[in-house]
Amino acid sequence: MESNVVPNNLGLQVPPDRVVVCGESAGGNLAMALVLWILSRKGAAMLPAQVVMLSPWLDLTCSSGSWDRHFWTDLVPKPSAAPISAGAAYAGARSVQDPLISPFFASDADLVKLANTKACTFAIQVGRREGVLDEAVGLAQRLLASGCEVNFEAYLDMVHIFQILPVPDAADALRNFGELVQQRLAAQGTRSATSSL
Repeated sequence: MESNVVPNNLGLQVPPDRVVVCGESAGGNLAMALVLWILSRKGAAMLPAQVVMLSPWLDLTCSSGSWDRHFWTDLVPKPSAAPISAGAAYAGARSVQDPLISPFFASDADLVKLANTKACTFAIQVGRREGVLDEAVGLAQRLLASGCEVNFEAYLDMVHIFQILPVPDAADALRNFGELVQQRLAAQGTRSATSSL
């Protein structure tokens, strides 16, 4: 029998509803892919409380129009323009359009299934000058249409992973991110306390 706790290397066991998965850029991809994997292999009981994606690179085909529109304004060149595509190298023998490789391609059925669990919420931050803009917007729209709770923020004139830059919008974004996580964990704590009574 599997327990509904997340083991870690400190020997602690954390209930999934107390876990927030966060990633930036390719890490945002991994965060979303992890949730899809958990849903398909472990079930809703093991989903984290929240998934936070900062400037997520969700479509490793780099086929969205924002890669070309923001070619000259973003700090990151289009990865598929390299002699060896980073997406293809990561995918290996799998298709770059596999949702566990490029979560942008998750099926509507899987997103609805995810929404129906009511287990986790999503937060996405992206700059309006990023190559990944369209895929971040697209996933946010699809999650919302599926019934998921999504907080989406797009920052004017900001580039890829702007949250690390010494600019006011970065400080605002990180503050918002922190507040969202605190609110979600506080809500989950209340829900856990109520369900254990």
